[in-house]
Amino acid sequence: MKAELKEQMRQLIDRHGGTRMSDRNTASYRTVQVHHEVLSRIIDILYEEGYRLERVENLGGRHVEVIAGAIFAKGLSPRSLRSYWTEMRYWAEWIGKPGLVKRLCTYLPAVDPSFFKVTVAASSSLSWTEAGLDIVDVIRRADGLDLRLGCMVRIGLSFGLRRRELICLRVHKADKGNFLRVYAGDGPKSGRPRDVPVEHPFQRLVLDYVKELIPKSHFLGWQQTSRGNSASLHANEDRFEKYFQKLEITRAKCGTSAHGMRAEYAENIAMLHGLLPATLGGKADQMDQADLRLRQEEVMECLGHSRVSVASSYYGSFRLTASRVGSRHIGSPGDQVKPELPDGESEANDAI
Repeated sequence: MKAELKEQMRQLIDRHGGTRMSDRNTASYRTVQVHHEVLSRIIDILYEEGYRLERVENLGGRHVEVIAGAIFAKGLSPRSLRSYWTEMRYWAEWIGKPGLVKRLCTYLPAVDPSFFKVTVAASSSLSWTEAGLDIVDVIRRADGLDLRLGCMVRIGLSFGLRRRELICLRVHKADKGNFLRVYAGDGPKSGRPRDVPVEHPFQRLVLDYVKELIPKSHFLGWQQTSRGNSASLHANEDRFEKYFQKLEITRAKCGTSAHGMRAEYAENIAMLHGLLPATLGGKADQMDQADLRLRQEEVMECLGHSRVSVASSYYGSFRLTASRVGSRHIGSPGDQVKPELPDGESEANDAI
């Protein structure tokens, strides 16, 4: 039944997904890809919540309400919530029910509306360390839940990989000695490959440790579900999310999320490159502007971005006043995570 509904959704996207709702222009390949990924996940969530639609056209108000509660309970960031909710609006529009999906805050009256505001530049650090998390304790607890999860946490903190990149990483193949290669088919956004340099001895220790635990032919993600079936990418992503809820690393619980591993990496690597991030008190006049831009370009390339402007979402804007100054120093990454343990903003905010 669920497979049939997903096939109907694929056909619906094929008919309508190639046109942007905002201006009726042709949608990009990445936009269509997101339609398929997110709407498939929404169908999974509906089934998890006990709602088994027979046809995509049967989407109703109760289904929308259930999805709102379910995605919020996952502890997703406002930006991720916006992505889900935008796709819900697309679904309703495509089946001729444009007014069906209201603003997300309408379905969650107990949540402070300011929580849903999506900001581009970080005004304070989003990293785990600055959120007050004990990194070594997090790794111990992750290992206690699942050793592969512990490996993903180590790699995430050390190389700033995204969730899907972690799940799809073939660590033995990706380790090229002086850098970690993220292949085009292994999860990067828009299929854009990159090489992440090994710049600190700690990164080499982490890679060697993880390679001892993960077989050469395996992805870093789980090969099987908890029921022993072959694990799909979506099943792996669900499992990843649920484990982070168990670790209580969500925006609602501690002010950061799994994505905070990338912020942690971005801040640490920026400092290794001689740049003090704005979220840790760095100012625009700390170096020549050409050097400042070059260092930001280097960090963003490591994270898989080609635009310097994206840097502000990870470690703040130098045009803004940092809200607090952190106490970390360049040599600290190895002290934070030890491998030997076995263990268009207004429009965007209107949308949610």
